[in-house]
Amino acid sequence: MHGTVEGGHQEALVSDERAVRRPGAMARVARVCGSSSCVALVLSALLAACGGAETPPKTPAATATRPTTVEVPRDRRTRACSPAPEPTSAGAGAAATPAAKGSGVSAPATRAEPKTAPQSAPEAAAPRADARLGSLGGAASGEEESRTPSPSGVPAEPPTGKIVARVELVGSQAVVPGALNDRMVVKPGTRLDPAAVRSDLERLWALGLFDDLVASTEMLPDGRVAVQYRLRDRLMLGERYVAGAQILSPEQILSIAKLDTPEMRFDLTRLNEAETLVTARYHEEGYRAVKVEARRAPTGNVIDVCLRIVEGPRVTIDRWTFTGNTAVPETELRGLMSTQGGRHNVAGGIFRADAAEVDLLRIMSYYLDKGMLDVKVGPIELVVAQDGTTLAVQVPIEEGVVYRLGRVGITGSRRAPLLAQKLLLRQGNVFDRSQFAQEMARLKEMVEREERRQVDISPETRMDRKSQTVDVVLQITDRRP
Repeated sequence: MHGTVEGGHQEALVSDERAVRRPGAMARVARVCGSSSCVALVLSALLAACGGAETPPKTPAATATRPTTVEVPRDRRTRACSPAPEPTSAGAGAAATPAAKGSGVSAPATRAEPKTAPQSAPEAAAPRADARLGSLGGAASGEEESRTPSPSGVPAEPPTGKIVARVELVGSQAVVPGALNDRMVVKPGTRLDPAAVRSDLERLWALGLFDDLVASTEMLPDGRVAVQYRLRDRLMLGERYVAGAQILSPEQILSIAKLDTPEMRFDLTRLNEAETLVTARYHEEGYRAVKVEARRAPTGNVIDVCLRIVEGPRVTIDRWTFTGNTAVPETELRGLMSTQGGRHNVAGGIFRADAAEVDLLRIMSYYLDKGMLDVKVGPIELVVAQDGTTLAVQVPIEEGVVYRLGRVGITGSRRAPLLAQKLLLRQGNVFDRSQFAQEMARLKEMVEREERRQVDISPETRMDRKSQTVDVVLQITDRRP
């Protein structure tokens, strides 16, 4: 579009309406025209050519959309290691139980369960104890049960004495069909006996292949009975995964957890033990805040397991101090500790609770040999820094007083005074527990050698805290054959 300007000059000012709205458009028009009247004429012509006054652009109406759910397939590892809630008990690895064939009325099912039932699926209910085990609905205690009529009017009770037409074992993938027929007491052609059914259930349970057994009967049109044993396989451990581990390899963790055997039955107790074992190993490596969770995901007839690990920071000892020790300097106490070359229970190393307990016993024994019989060592106090990476360890000690030997006597031998003179236990000496044990061994050896008899030495001690002494009587008795 072109505009006509005063003085006969013709200039192409804009090519469309958007040029007018650009920043600085008014200034460019003014420079070309040279006067305000020219500007007015140009703008008037532009607006007329473009369809009148400028109107704001219309905003398109919002289109309502419905959220869509996209099913994302998850592999076995993702399902086992996912932090999402575990599946409910419905269908959690339970084998499908086929419906009864034919027509007629089925007797109440009978469940078999030993006193100690093995673990089943993680979410599935454990087999219930049934007082009518093997009786196929008969009274367990010998009392007559009330009979509930079936819809056809036939009492829903086991058809005891009826001829067995067929015996079926269904629901198991652990055994080949027909492989257990020879083990069964109830066979086609025999008369139905609840005791025989109970025997079959116990035989099947003893195989260790199932975590639930149900026996049921079905009356056939010809008056015979069909017996069905529904078996639910005991679940096996499937794939085993490790997630979140960095300082230990998955192979190491599965070995520590005792989950590295190829064929393993599923057992909740085994998984709890795995969590404990892996946690203890991480503590040995200094990861005191580690969290180990054994998650499980049913997949068919197996249970996949994932050990989810959040290692947290490695915690090292910032300082290790003893408090309350005055008779024994700290350097001596540190010399009694086993630090494995500075790797644990020392500044810069990691804290090992098991090794620390042994060290405390060694320190206590050291004090007892110095006559401090009332000594108390520990318990250990731990203070973790705010950042969770360092640890301050403090061992409180109450030394107590030093005890000395009081009177020393020997009984059970005519040579007691002579034997006492040969011992190194002297009144007034510091009571040294290790020396006391050594002298008891020497006394036993002397009596057996010189008196030619087998004896035992039993010490009897009496502590006097007021005088801070220990009176000792060594009793010699003949050893019983």
